[in-house]
Amino acid sequence: MSRVEPDWLAAGQGDRPALAWSFALDAPLAGLALARESSELLAVDTSGGLYLLDRHGRVKTLTRGFKSLTALAWSDTGRHGAVATGRSKLSWFDHKLSVKWSVGMEAEILCLAVDPHGHYIAVSLSNGETVFFNARKQVVGRFNTIRPLRYLQFNAARPVILGAAEYGLVCCHRLDKRGTEVWSERLSSNVGDMTATGDGRQIYLARFNQGVQILDRRGKNCGSYLVDGTPNHVTASFVHNRLGVATVERDVYWLDSEGELIWATHLPDDISGILADAQGTGMACGLHSGRIYRLEWPAA
Repeated sequence: MSRVEPDWLAAGQGDRPALAWSFALDAPLAGLALARESSELLAVDTSGGLYLLDRHGRVKTLTRGFKSLTALAWSDTGRHGAVATGRSKLSWFDHKLSVKWSVGMEAEILCLAVDPHGHYIAVSLSNGETVFFNARKQVVGRFNTIRPLRYLQFNAARPVILGAAEYGLVCCHRLDKRGTEVWSERLSSNVGDMTATGDGRQIYLARFNQGVQILDRRGKNCGSYLVDGTPNHVTASFVHNRLGVATVERDVYWLDSEGELIWATHLPDDISGILADAQGTGMACGLHSGRIYRLEWPAA
């Protein structure tokens, strides 16, 4: 763990954040997840190391053996999470990073989501099917979409899940046996990332050269935020007050709820992931090199 400020932090524009801490993984970053209730961060590197960092950037638990990890998800409570390894193996683990059970899926796993309380897992497969498991390894629902879903997020206020394909589709389905469709919308361009506020009232899609598109809870277009560059990562606070955006060109932006710029800077390495905290007071930024930075602003 380090608190030495990098040069790019001082070179940014706008309301400069404080560096709470930074941490270097043993290998390039492969996945990043945040428990929004405890502010604990889960990171996995390409060597198979799975790190649980507390809110101060200190290692609470470190385990090995996830070298072929392809997807990662964690509950807001930080009590349970899920990983995909290889092409089709799903594993469920606890807060000690101990695997409780595993199951092989019938197709390649593209994406995972865990509900805020850690009771359910959604698994998106390359054959266009999304499967719901409960924490006891039981299949409790499934549905199919016209395109395989690459991004998933549970709603904290209602038993529904949001999904988006890389191209052509964004949708909402109920957490029930048939995965009943609530709504779906066709898209005319690619999606690089999806996020939503905790209640799902604002949905944000990183749409590369079209900026960040905003949808309401019914999937209707509410406009977009444009930033310099090509957005490929987006993260929203649980409450509707802050939005983080990262671009292919290695720029990162921190915006308010109206899309007005609070802060922006250029980073020296490719950005592998950004995660806003629940209240919008900070953001974790993970670089491909394996360095993770925790940035904090005064209370929003």
